[in-house]
Amino acid sequence: MNEIIKKIINLRSKEFVAFDETNINRYSIVVKEADGTKTAYYFSSPIYNSEDDKLIDLLFTSEKDNVMFFGSNCSVCLEKNNVKFLQKDCVCELYPKDSLGIVSKDIAEYGEDLLSPTLNGILYRGKGDNSYTFSLDIKIHKKVLNISSNSKYLALMKNEKTPLMAISCLGAKKTGDGELVPAFISYKEKEQGCIEITIHSEYKCGCFLFEVNLYEPKLFQDTTVESCRLFDTNVYGTTAFVGNTDESGEQWLYSRIDMLKISELFDKRIKKAVCHFPIYSEPINKIEAYEASERFCTFTCNWNNKPSIQKNKKLKIESSKGNYHVDVSGVIFDRKTGKICSSDGTVICPKEKGVKPIAISTGDSCAYPQILEVNYT
Repeated sequence: MNEIIKKIINLRSKEFVAFDETNINRYSIVVKEADGTKTAYYFSSPIYNSEDDKLIDLLFTSEKDNVMFFGSNCSVCLEKNNVKFLQKDCVCELYPKDSLGIVSKDIAEYGEDLLSPTLNGILYRGKGDNSYTFSLDIKIHKKVLNISSNSKYLALMKNEKTPLMAISCLGAKKTGDGELVPAFISYKEKEQGCIEITIHSEYKCGCFLFEVNLYEPKLFQDTTVESCRLFDTNVYGTTAFVGNTDESGEQWLYSRIDMLKISELFDKRIKKAVCHFPIYSEPINKIEAYEASERFCTFTCNWNNKPSIQKNKKLKIESSKGNYHVDVSGVIFDRKTGKICSSDGTVICPKEKGVKPIAISTGDSCAYPQILEVNYT
């Protein structure tokens, strides 16, 4: 079964009647329910290939002498000593330290490094060998305006606001107990068109995890803010450590849905809407969700200027099946009329100060996409 379909089935408590074949939204799958309603599942990144409109299959395939994967607007070619990211021609190449070994349907081995398909790129699990860092060379073939980066991500920018590609830290697994901890990215130029990226942690780690994705516009516009880096944003990062860490202090996640990407719902009557946030770590502490008090910009929102929490607009949040489920029914539509309305977004924050963090995916993750579920008539 297709992995995207599996993600939807995992969220559901009941069977559906059939798929709605009239759906043309690149971000969603729509199903028909037994009660006559429909439920749309909107993924944070497109789930159909831009050339043939087929649902992405998160598997490696053999194409002539190459191992390939086809994402939403790019293809990935695994060669003996490098990994190519293609959009008609080559965008860039990664150079693992070892040669390509065993390839299964969803995992490719370069020595002890493991690569898996995402919706538009690769999830890279780099072997840490009880170390603080993991490094990799990247050769850039496309002309880029500049490289935008902070400690969370590195983006090859094709213009001031739009990346060509983003490399973002998911985290690192500590040696011993395997706890997922924050990891940070830096880079240095080695020669013309070639850079070395380094993922590093404050702890000795056995595995470093990061995503390498060609860019697609996202359904969720979000950023983390943190008390130890007052002016940092995380516009292209893929993980939020909601809670407290030594590296970042207290961290919150601000998120807003790009309503134009669900415009087919504007004339529908909405009955329920839930955002599903994949969890990377055990939910040992409680987090809360609120409606944001005002609109925010993901490029400029930081700890110092973040919108306040509306304590009287607390949202229902539950955890199960590897996800947090936030009920945004009163946020994105009017409960009286059922019609879509403008929204300033949501804030996810720890229930108490000083607690250990819970790692959840952001809207930029193509490996663990957030999903908006909307039931309507």
